[in-house]
Parts: sequence; C-alpha cells; structure tokens
Amino acid sequence: MKKNIILFITILILSTLASFFIYEHFNKELKARNNLSTTYTKLDKKNVYKIININKAIKLVKQGNGALLIGFKECIWCQQYVKVIDDIAKKNSLPTIYYLDIREDRKNNTKKYQELVNLLKDKLKNDDLGNRRIFVPFLVIAKDKEILATDDETSTLSSDKVDPLKYWTKEKINALEEKLKPAIEKIKICNECNK
Repeated sequence: MKKNIILFITILILSTLASFFIYEHFNKELKARNNLSTTYTKLDKKNVYKIININKAIKLVKQGNGALLIGFKECIWCQQYVKVIDDIAKKNSLPTIYYLDIREDRKNNTKKYQELVNLLKDKLKNDDLGNRRIFVPFLVIAKDKEILATDDETSTLSSDKVDPLKYWTKEKINALEEKLKPAIEKIKICNECNK
C-alpha cells in the first residue's frame, strides 16, 4: 500500500513537471510566432505590433480605436516600413499597432478581403483593371467608426526604380510623423479600448 502511494505521488509530480515544461515550450513558441520581429528582421523584439487576423482587422476599422498596419513579410517595402512606423509609434508613446498579413486573403480575393476593401474603399488606389485594391504597406488609423488617417506612400513604388533601403530618409520619416501625429494623439487615449 505504501509503495502504491509513493508510486502515485511520483507519477503525479512527474506529470505536473512534464505538463509545466510542455506548456512553457509551447507558450514561448507561440509568443515567438506572434512577435513580428521573427519575420521582419529590421524590427526589434520589443516592438509595438500585435498580430491580428482579418476578422479583428475588420472590427477595428468598423468600430475600433487604433492603428492597423496591413502588409506581408515578402514585401520589401513592408520590411522597411514596419521599422519606420515602430519608431514613430514609440516616439509618440503609442503602445500598440495592430498588424494584419493580408497576402493570402488578397491573393484569394476572399469575402473578408472584399469586406475590408469595401470599408477602406475611399482610401484605396485602383489596380490595373480599375478595381479597388489594398496595396501594401497600408496604414490606417481609426477612432469611433471614423478613419482619421491612412498612409500608403510606398505601396505602389517599384523597387526597380526606387531603392527601398534608401527611400526612408530622415526628412521623409519626419514628414510622415507630422502627417500621422494628429491621428496618433487622438487614438492614444483609447488604445486600451480594443483589448
């Protein structure tokens, strides 16, 4: 009987320890996957981005308060832009910018992508066929069902004609910051609203 109790306690302790280590492993892996710096190499691990899905992005544009950056890792302009926006956000005390990887939804022209396009339609450019399209990188700042600011300055530039690595000069970064600052000030107060 005593052996059975000792065996049971040993198994219980080992199971608890194994569960803890498994949880910690997957929790670290999940945090790493949810940190944009794993796919955007110029970005610090401590960045302002929170990765969200398209449903949350639609909700944010429709009724939320916050900044949403739409892009995808394969876009060389996005690789530069995420760092610029991260620096501007930190400088202006904006703790969170939501990030949506739009590549698959856009490529497959999903209903959710079409819904997001419809919400942003007045702020978007047309493609070669005359259809509204989300060109990336695309930043939108919204508050109380209103789009306060957008930026897609580099979304249609060709890397054949302009070097993405040299585009963002101090002057251009300062101009972008001045453009976005009024909208950032309005959403800073409500950044906790979307949690």
